[in-house]
Amino acid sequence: MFQLNKIVKFLLGLGILTFGSFLLLQVPSVQDRLLENAIPNLVQDNMPKEDALSAIVCGSRSPLPHSSRDEACILVIAGKNIYV
Repeated sequence: MFQLNKIVKFLLGLGILTFGSFLLLQVPSVQDRLLENAIPNLVQDNMPKEDALSAIVCGSRSPLPHSSRDEACILVIAGKNIYV
């Protein structure tokens, strides 16, 4: 009986917490604050550096040869030069 009472209290508290969170998320000032905190964390500066060497696999060939598909190729970007 004591164990069941504990479980019921826990679930009731969890339900109240969930419902309260849902209500808080409906308030525009809370939404604004969440966005102000989240947007800087989402933006990343992962662009390659100006003198970086990048390679990209291009083409449409699959691992199994097929006559209707082109060969796979590698696109290499070295600074401002592009090679296929």
